[in-house]
Amino acid sequence: MSQAINMAVENIQQDIELKKATSADLKLGLTYLILGISSILLLSLILGGPAQQIIDVPQLKENNATRLIVQLRAIQTDHTFLFLSVLGGAIAGIRYLWNNVSEFRSIWGVRQLDELLKARRSANFLAAWMPLFASGFSPDKSLNLIAKNNSGTNKLAVESIMEGVEQGVTIPQSLLAQYWSPSFIIGMKAFDAAHDEARHKLLVRIKGMLITEIFVTGKRFSKLALHVGMISAVFTVFLIAAGFYAPMLLSRGG
Repeated sequence: MSQAINMAVENIQQDIELKKATSADLKLGLTYLILGISSILLLSLILGGPAQQIIDVPQLKENNATRLIVQLRAIQTDHTFLFLSVLGGAIAGIRYLWNNVSEFRSIWGVRQLDELLKARRSANFLAAWMPLFASGFSPDKSLNLIAKNNSGTNKLAVESIMEGVEQGVTIPQSLLAQYWSPSFIIGMKAFDAAHDEARHKLLVRIKGMLITEIFVTGKRFSKLALHVGMISAVFTVFLIAAGFYAPMLLSRGG
């Protein structure tokens, strides 16, 4: 019992430190991505009116970028309901694909986020299960306790293990690649054949490996999101330069 308590305290401390580190990467990556994409819509909303004036003045030479700025503004102002409907439909569609189409998670960009979430899910499950296992809880009781403290995809992942255990297979044999990190699945293959002391050492090694994987996948996703956000920001600058400033400069030069 004392071993289980010490293990639980260690896991809680590691979980707090892990959340601080990985949440920062995840939030930073999503911030880059959202700001980069939203900058296109926000600046087209601000400059759409002046861009329309450029089109209305015959002396100024508008171009495709100018017309694109005006169209983006019109979509947001004149067709607000349609714009919000399309935006909401896109979010709902992405959520459906994420939850129901496994091929969607293999797409570049989505795959990096999925790898991060699988590693975090695996580490969190292991941190919750190790003290229960050390305390002598049966697989079905420990899984029930863990499932009650999870929600969404994390709960579905634990329930998938519960289904396997109810059918007579072990926890390592019930790990599905759809929910769990490949490192976790491979590392747990030796669990069933090991004795108690070796099992404890194996779980500690797997937990350390998963923590390293979380840091690596978190940095990878943050870097990817940063690149996408920067590309969106550069596109925004190009759109403003080509569609707003270029017509006025070219007209003066002419």
